[in-house]
Amino acid sequence: MTEIALAVVLLVGAGLMIRSLRNLWNVSPGFDPSGMLVFFTGLSPQHASTPEKTREAFRDLEARLRALPGIEAASVEVGGLPFFGNSTLGFRREDDRRAFRDALRMANLYGVSSDHFQAMGIPLVRGRSFNDQDTEKTQFVTVIDQDSARALFPGQDPVGKYLHTGLWDQPVRIIGIAGRVKHSDLDPGARARDQAQLYFPITQLPDFLLPFAANEGITCIVRSKLEPAVLLKSVRAELRGFDSERAIFGEQLMT
Repeated sequence: MTEIALAVVLLVGAGLMIRSLRNLWNVSPGFDPSGMLVFFTGLSPQHASTPEKTREAFRDLEARLRALPGIEAASVEVGGLPFFGNSTLGFRREDDRRAFRDALRMANLYGVSSDHFQAMGIPLVRGRSFNDQDTEKTQFVTVIDQDSARALFPGQDPVGKYLHTGLWDQPVRIIGIAGRVKHSDLDPGARARDQAQLYFPITQLPDFLLPFAANEGITCIVRSKLEPAVLLKSVRAELRGFDSERAIFGEQLMT
C-alpha cells in the first residue's frame, strides 16, 4: 500500500509539473523567439582604438549581418538580453524635482542598433525606432516599454517627453513605445516586480561604456528561416572578413 501511495503522489506531482510547463509554454515572452539566433563577439584593438572607430564598427557589423543571404533582420546590442542577463541604470522623469537619488527608478538597459525591434520581434506600439540620424552628435533618444510609459506618464502621451539617466548630463527624449518583454521569467504575475526597459541607440552610448562593449560585450541577433548550421557558416565567413582576430561564441537559438 505504501508503494501505491508513493506512486500516486509521484504521478500527481508529475502531472502538475507537466501542466505548469504547458502553461508557461503558452505565455508570450513579449518577443518572437522563432527563427532568431543569438551569438556573442568582441572587437579587436584595430576596431576599438577610439570611440569613433568603435561606433563605426558597430554600424559595419550590423550592415554586414543584415546583408547576408536569408537574413530578415539583424541587430547588434550591448547590455541586457532577455533570459541571458541584464545591465541596469537609474533614471527619472525630467520634471521630477526631487533630489536625483531620491527620484531614481531602475531600468534594464539595452543599447541596440536600428533593426533591433524587428530582429527581436518586439512590437513598436507608438512612435519610431532608431535610425542613422541618431548619432552621438544629435539629441539623445530612447524607446521605453509600454507598461513603464503608462506608469510614468498616466493619462499622457509619453512620446516627446524627457528622462534623465545616469549616462548623460543632458536629458534623453522618448521617441517610441515598445511592447513589454518578460526579461527574467515567464511568470505572468511577475510583471510588477520587473524593472523598466529603456532602449538606446548603440551609437549614442557614452564613450566610457565603449571599451566594455568592445571587449567581448557585443550580442548579435539575426532573424532568418535558414537552418542554423547553414546560417552560422555564413555568419562566421562574413565575420572573418570583418575582424579575423575575433571569433563568435555562445551561439543559441532563442527558442
